[in-house]
Amino acid sequence: MLAATLAVSLAFQSSPPLYFEPTFDPTNLAFANLLRMPTDAVAFPGDDRIFVSVLGAEVRIIRGGELLAERFLDVSAEANAAGFLGLSAITLHPRFDVNGHMYLWYGNRPDPMSAPLDMVLARVTVDAQNPDRADPATLVELLRVPFDTNTHSGGRIAFGPDGKLWIGIGDAGLQGDPECRAQDMTRLAGKMIRLDVDAGFPYVVPPDNPFVGVPGVAPEIVHSGLRNPWKWSFDDATGELWIGDVGGAEREEVNFVPAGEFGLNFGWPAQEGSACHPSGGCSPSVPGCGDPSFTGPAFEYLHGPSFGTECAVTGGQVYYGAAAPWLTGWYLCADLCTHRFWRIRRTAQGGFEVRDQPVVLDQPLPDATWQPVSFGTDGNGELIVVNYREGMVHRLRASCSADRVCDGAPNATGASAGLRWIGSTSITANDATAYVDGLPSFGPALLFYGPLTDQVTLGNGTLCVGGALVRAWAQVADATGAIRFDLDLGAAPFSSAPGLVEPGSTWTFQAWYRDVGGPLGATYNFSSATRVTFCP
Repeated sequence: MLAATLAVSLAFQSSPPLYFEPTFDPTNLAFANLLRMPTDAVAFPGDDRIFVSVLGAEVRIIRGGELLAERFLDVSAEANAAGFLGLSAITLHPRFDVNGHMYLWYGNRPDPMSAPLDMVLARVTVDAQNPDRADPATLVELLRVPFDTNTHSGGRIAFGPDGKLWIGIGDAGLQGDPECRAQDMTRLAGKMIRLDVDAGFPYVVPPDNPFVGVPGVAPEIVHSGLRNPWKWSFDDATGELWIGDVGGAEREEVNFVPAGEFGLNFGWPAQEGSACHPSGGCSPSVPGCGDPSFTGPAFEYLHGPSFGTECAVTGGQVYYGAAAPWLTGWYLCADLCTHRFWRIRRTAQGGFEVRDQPVVLDQPLPDATWQPVSFGTDGNGELIVVNYREGMVHRLRASCSADRVCDGAPNATGASAGLRWIGSTSITANDATAYVDGLPSFGPALLFYGPLTDQVTLGNGTLCVGGALVRAWAQVADATGAIRFDLDLGAAPFSSAPGLVEPGSTWTFQAWYRDVGGPLGATYNFSSATRVTFCP
């Protein structure tokens, strides 16, 4: 069973690369090293600011390509950094533009003489006189979760599509969770919890939480059996929940929760991913490894010296930005140590498709300084990634894409010819095919392209390519009315002017074809068109 699971999980397919740019100028020496060990980044829709938390208990603002000199918030007197238990997560209230509320998740030493920290949920409000600064006098504690080790704090707080505040909390214990805290339903450790922070102070437990009224169960709990849910997120379109849970003995996992489903148990510490944990599980009263009540992972991978250099999963985000339309609906996550990225989506059959996702930084970094610790979106909904070691927030930029821009008109067969782009838009990969179907059988067709997109009625259809047209070559359709134009981007006409295809260039591709007897009485027609932006 284990071997079969790994075979499925590791059979990744390649993807076009994603290109990330810095959100502020890292060469500005005036602010060098001021964004040290960032842990989270959030933005309010339509706002041009990105709020960034750093482990040392500050919140900074990035705006207009600059890291602002003035701190939005300094809570270093309250938050104590130990391991990842400093200021590890922030989020904005859904009505932040009205009430100015920011929520924080940080470690706090209850006794100055004690070593362990508690984890604290707190709220602060924007200064009434300065929107780029929080009013420290408004800082108020809402929840305290006792910890007796400085590990496994969880690293994300966020409002769900239900308007409630969700928190992912680690097991708060020693390696292997020997006290089985993640299965102890009287404790919040090792759980996902859900609070209504608008119905009362400090919060009200939503009455539809799954364990409300159940004896011996903390009513805040909605899911259990987690080790360290370091970053998780809701799918903005579907409400589905994705949880990146950092592994212990050998596995990293991503868990999936269908929209509106409560009460799942992900098995820790009896299980780690789909495998039995070496600790052997918990007491006889707690389900053991393989129990059908446990929910297995959507995706898992091995870590540690015996398996490679991967070390800890960073839960990510389902993509709905504009820079990479082909990524829409895919969940993106990464490994902290190797900066290896994956994209995942649910299949129609209920399984999960996993692909390796190449990522390229506009300013390349040594491997040791590229540590993706958090995902988020900016005010325009574009994907951002927080780099813990380098102290940078990267934004996904538009790079390579292939988008249909013009439909084909009906031809003599009654069909409409369509041009589809198959393969990547990477010049280095050089694996692209312009596939045209819906043509009259055995008729000639010419592939051509140009720098602009247009719509001009011509012949029986529409000429969609504008500017100076570049002829590629002609072929004859097969009996089904299809042609594969396999493109060699390193050869003419793509390799030299005027039709040079280079990284960052955008061309619109279309096919002209013979259409004798077409509906408008002309002898030729055009396929649909595809606009392609190429990347390296």
